[in-house]
Amino acid sequence: MGIDSDGRGPAEYSPRRRGARRCRSFPSSQHPSKFCTQRFSTCTLAPGKNCSSSHPIILKLVELLELLKILELLKELPKLPVLLELLELLKELLELLDELLELLDELLEELLELLEELLELLELLEILEILEIL
Repeated sequence: MGIDSDGRGPAEYSPRRRGARRCRSFPSSQHPSKFCTQRFSTCTLAPGKNCSSSHPIILKLVELLELLKILELLKELPKLPVLLELLELLKELLELLDELLELLDELLEELLELLEELLELLELLEILEILEIL
């Protein structure tokens, strides 16, 4: 059995060494724990590294990592209510703009009608001028 790098005793019992680092101190055939050599000797939580990626503990660790990623994303959520409020205000603004466009459309129609009437009046005025000349 080897001595830990800090000189505190056998490597397999050092509280500072865990998992793969602890198990690498021993050749697989000499290690007292088959569990350690089977699970940790080359296990890096990557599939195909003498460590089953479908083991329940590994699956739970993966779930935990995913939850931690979600928690990191949740830290951004204080911005979410502000964004939602902004979106609501933008929606209201679009509704108001739509109403304004409808009003403008009605106004343009009325202006067009007034222009048509004005054109008719001008035509009548021209006719009256022609009649005065005669």
